Amino acid sequence: MEITILGSGTSTGVPVIGKKTPVNLSTDIKDKRSRSSILIRNHDTSIIIDTGPDFRMQALQHNIQHLDAILFTHHHYDHISGFGDIKPLLFERGSRLNCYCNNHTFEELNSRFNYLNLEQGNADIGVNFILLDSLTKNTAGQTRNNTIQIKSIQIDYFNVIHYPDIPLESTAYLINKKILYITDFKFISDNMKHYFSNLDTIIMGAPLPYPHPYHISIPEAVTLLKELSPQKAFLTHLADQKFHHELEKELPEFIQPAYDNLILNFY
Repeated sequence: MEITILGSGTSTGVPVIGKKTPVNLSTDIKDKRSRSSILIRNHDTSIIIDTGPDFRMQALQHNIQHLDAILFTHHHYDHISGFGDIKPLLFERGSRLNCYCNNHTFEELNSRFNYLNLEQGNADIGVNFILLDSLTKNTAGQTRNNTIQIKSIQIDYFNVIHYPDIPLESTAYLINKKILYITDFKFISDNMKHYFSNLDTIIMGAPLPYPHPYHISIPEAVTLLKELSPQKAFLTHLADQKFHHELEKELPEFIQPAYDNLILNFY
């Protein structure tokens, strides 16, 4: 299985329109950050997490010709606004495509892209929205996670807090029990740390080197990752505050900055 970082940038992308700060003027290709998304692919399965405004170009660049499912973290513009660009893939499939999301994301997608629900009156082509529940309690009172199976890939999903004061949740995804993709969150509960500890890889969104009310910062991410102890980790959803080469030097050895088109292989 391989995971491709289609985009590693925050909501504005990098370079940011109208900003002429050093990172925005960088000529290093690793400082060019499109909106955050990943492609999960193995011999028989192809899954996207999030379809931001750069999705069309990401799909063309990586020759995405078929999808088995789309997973969404949450409903903000930079994570869903390219959803309409899946239309050619729906016709390629000739069957409905399952799209997994939480309730807020479903409401936004169904409102903005309702024409994808039923293409040209053909009940066999379009999207199925499948709502993801929150963490639930089993009969012993212990928190358990929820699981979906997409062909040969198992996905566990968890709701994490993005905006504490609303509250607004984002969905984190654990792939085949070994790779965690978690972005746009401010904190996770202690009972989730059991599921997130000692993994092979964590891909974590941390936009800024200083505190933010709705996102974990880079220093906070480093502290959390040290606690969770994955074999390796990558920071994504990066803003325009740090050069890629700066982050490489500043981060602990087991943490690296992600960049667009990075391919991670898992055996």
